[in-house]
Amino acid sequence: MDKRKLIKIYAQLLFELTNEGKTSSFCDILVKNHMLSKFNEIAEKYLEIVELNAKEKKAILTFRGEIKNTEKEKIEKELEKSYGEKLNFEYKIDENILGGFILKVGDRLYNTSLKNKLENLKNYLWMQT
Repeated sequence: MDKRKLIKIYAQLLFELTNEGKTSSFCDILVKNHMLSKFNEIAEKYLEIVELNAKEKKAILTFRGEIKNTEKEKIEKELEKSYGEKLNFEYKIDENILGGFILKVGDRLYNTSLKNKLENLKNYLWMQT
């Protein structure tokens, strides 16, 4: 069986056992099936499953620097209106993006950073030569 598919199966099992309060049983299953070394990969898939089953989607916003609370409130209101549901917001700072912002909601990524725009321009110019 394909390793990625197997990891996804174990992650789904972990999700189901967690909901039943039986996480120690899951560890026993991993040990018996010699899959303990794949725990990190399984955990990543597990978090994806949890996010898909969550009532609120996680929205990660990355800016170059701190933004005011009033701006956060406006952004949150507009994004929740746009998505038509309640979002769980997390803010990050990355001085390397130079300006703009990066938004990740679920598996969707919107990158309006100046760094990304400059990188795209560089790639375009490179293709033209």
